[in-house]
Amino acid sequence: MSAIGPGKEQHASDQSALPHIPPLYCPISLAIHPEAKAIDDATVAFMERHGLSSPHQRVRLAAVLNGMAGRLAPHGSREKVQLLSDLLLWFLNFDDLADEGALAGRPDELLGLMLRLQRTLDAPGLPIDQRPHTLALHEIRLRLDEIMPAQVEHWVTEMRGFFLAEAHRAVANTDTNSRRYDVSDHVLNRLYAGGALAVVALLPGVEGIVLPPWARGNPRFQALAEIAACISVWDSDLFSYPKELQNDTKINNIVHVLLRAREVTEQEAVTAAVAMRNQLMDRFFSLSSAAADDETLPVARYARCLAQYLRGALDWYLLTTRYQAPAGRSTLLPDVCDSPAPPTDLRTPMGIPSIAWWWDDDITSGHRPPQPGVPTDRAHQE
Repeated sequence: MSAIGPGKEQHASDQSALPHIPPLYCPISLAIHPEAKAIDDATVAFMERHGLSSPHQRVRLAAVLNGMAGRLAPHGSREKVQLLSDLLLWFLNFDDLADEGALAGRPDELLGLMLRLQRTLDAPGLPIDQRPHTLALHEIRLRLDEIMPAQVEHWVTEMRGFFLAEAHRAVANTDTNSRRYDVSDHVLNRLYAGGALAVVALLPGVEGIVLPPWARGNPRFQALAEIAACISVWDSDLFSYPKELQNDTKINNIVHVLLRAREVTEQEAVTAAVAMRNQLMDRFFSLSSAAADDETLPVARYARCLAQYLRGALDWYLLTTRYQAPAGRSTLLPDVCDSPAPPTDLRTPMGIPSIAWWWDDDITSGHRPPQPGVPTDRAHQE
């Protein structure tokens, strides 16, 4: 059953209706942090303190936030969920700056800013400049050092991937050849762009889950994290599609890419995107169940944490005002279902090269097959 009732209209008129979004498969219960409202208020204050917002925007930002971090990590401590919330709104603000703000269509300036932001994370002793985005991210980095030191290295690495993907996207959005953007390349870019993997990197620390040092390099842990991030950004693509129609040169939406790559109708592209997304959700639960059966892997709590992240993100997309349809078009918000409908063969690999390994059981079980030319004897390697 949907968090918002079936057929609830988004805020727009009935002219030029958008494609119907089929039900989204997500068999996970709702949850929200008990202090979600206070966390939102503190995040708005954080943005104002760094000059990224102003008092007259408080009501709008509250409607955008709508308990976002409290939905993604409902069981975390107040301090850690607060840091996550501040980072999430920083991501949204940065996304607006790059896509619609002062740096839209100016990849040279955007790349320079991102280079300085990454330097702020790599060497946080002093902020590299006094720009609002730099100072805000610098504060987040210092707070992370203090309350979640075990997550710092992984998070900084994923932020580097985020900036690289955003750089690729910025250049492609100004390239006349971007209409030939490959589906596999798009999926790879979206896996890093938007910051989903950087958020997922923090979740164990936010939720108080202690993972062993080897977990980060374990293929099953990696696959679960990447699939969760991919589902969340594809959900974002579906909900943001009406808004992004206002600029048909963008290439960072799975619906846009399927429209061009497969030469299908708008409705067919949306339906295909949902089918792919539901297939990913099935693979996520398949890997979660298999991993939980292996007592040598402390993965059960981690998988539940990622599952709650997925449900929290989906509920936020349903409730936030950020993705309202533009005036003159209307859409129906999708239902959320406990099983995919209509029935499809979810177990068949997608055939997308950039994520094909997620369906390789030999790899995701941690038992990689020998690779040609790669020695397998440890003594020989040493």
